[in-house]
Amino acid sequence: MDRKTKIFWWVVVLLVSISVGLTAYRYLIKRDYSIRAAANCDPYSESCFVHVCDPDPNVDGPDACKGNLTDDTWFTKNISRMAYNIPDCDPANENCTALVCGDGEAYCSYELCDETNVPEGDTCNDPAQYSIDNPPTDNNVTANDVTCDPGIGGCNADAPATDSTE
Repeated sequence: MDRKTKIFWWVVVLLVSISVGLTAYRYLIKRDYSIRAAANCDPYSESCFVHVCDPDPNVDGPDACKGNLTDDTWFTKNISRMAYNIPDCDPANENCTALVCGDGEAYCSYELCDETNVPEGDTCNDPAQYSIDNPPTDNNVTANDVTCDPGIGGCNADAPATDSTE
């Protein structure tokens, strides 16, 4: 090889090394990229993506159907968040905020379900209709639900809240 060819290949190797190093720094050290994931969604107050488990007997593990519609239905919304804002914790842990946008957090957003973005096989829920079809109980009461005293005639979302001290 002549001198010009050696210089050319050294420059190419140097540029490729710099490119690989900067990319590794950006992704591995700074974590400067966006994550898109499915987060839990409240069907009483949000338009969620509704996925019902496929009862395929060949599926095993956490994706296998449980045999009851309540356990086999998932309500999700999509979250887009920068990786550097995501804490290192297990998303299955209740205290982990990996799939929750912080107050005023830049580059963090939720995508709710509508007819233009629903994936094949899933549907969208209507929160108003879902509340009618599935009245809140003690097991699924959300922060936006009407408060009531179950000891005085039970809970009714249409009835005003009662005060048991009267």
